[in-house]
Amino acid sequence: MKLSILKPRLFGFLALLTGGLCGCGQGLDSVSGKGGTELPGPLQVVYIRPPTTPGNTSSLNVAGIQWRVWESSSTQLLSRGTATSDSQGQITLPNQNGVWVLEGWSTGKPAQVPVKVALNGSIPDSCLDSVSSGQDVLPSHKCLELRAPSQESAGIAPAMLSVVQLSNGLAPIHVKVLDATGSLQAKIRRARLWLLGSSDSLRFQGELSIDGNGDVLMARPLDNSSYLLEAWQGDGTVADLVNEAVPFSLGIPSGLSSYLECLEMPVLPASGGAFSVHACSGLNAAPSLVGHAGTAPDLWGTFKLVP
Repeated sequence: MKLSILKPRLFGFLALLTGGLCGCGQGLDSVSGKGGTELPGPLQVVYIRPPTTPGNTSSLNVAGIQWRVWESSSTQLLSRGTATSDSQGQITLPNQNGVWVLEGWSTGKPAQVPVKVALNGSIPDSCLDSVSSGQDVLPSHKCLELRAPSQESAGIAPAMLSVVQLSNGLAPIHVKVLDATGSLQAKIRRARLWLLGSSDSLRFQGELSIDGNGDVLMARPLDNSSYLLEAWQGDGTVADLVNEAVPFSLGIPSGLSSYLECLEMPVLPASGGAFSVHACSGLNAAPSLVGHAGTAPDLWGTFKLVP
């Protein structure tokens, strides 16, 4: 492997040891991250009870609610992991164009997170709460016309379901997964992202879209965050054997050191830009398969992004 590849990984390894896992990267849970001073901040959402009379927007107590976050993509909803509302009932979404579906549980929280579900028909216009990226707090009403995406797999229907449409947010960033020498871009069919959190834990961040060039698309991070990327190549038959539900959080399966040894610290691009991550062939990480049988990933990468 080229020395130019090893140096940034070693630097990333030392940086993470000295504070990268201190809990500063909170993924969707953070309500204070602004995604860079030159860019609009993340979208904050507060849920309200549907009015029973005109003008009645009395607050519903949703502090501590566990939310599932979904991004609408063509005929599917792709999981973007989970979020927990703060003491004010607010959650934070990435400042990315698109339609976001939110499910919330106060009790009976599911232990598994589906990675994607089919979207039967279109999302009713009556469910959409449209918002601009510069708007800090959005009152989001309960959608009664849309079937909850986790209705069948969760065992208990969510108490809350709403839809937020962001029309002028940021474009996703592109992740190019290169081979270990950096000479070729890998052909990827499916990809999943995990956040490396405090206490040597992994938190599911979602099934990611892949564009026509083979780039993996991810929302711009809100805070300093370290990630593990799982990727599958193969044909449709192989990729479709990957299990469709994962734990929303778990311990790092094979210890911390192998993850850190592969860590890179690429420069975070501007909105819609791209960065590269080298495949780490010796990682053998498969958090998606914990507790499940299925096809193991073909490629892995670990990287840290600083907004």
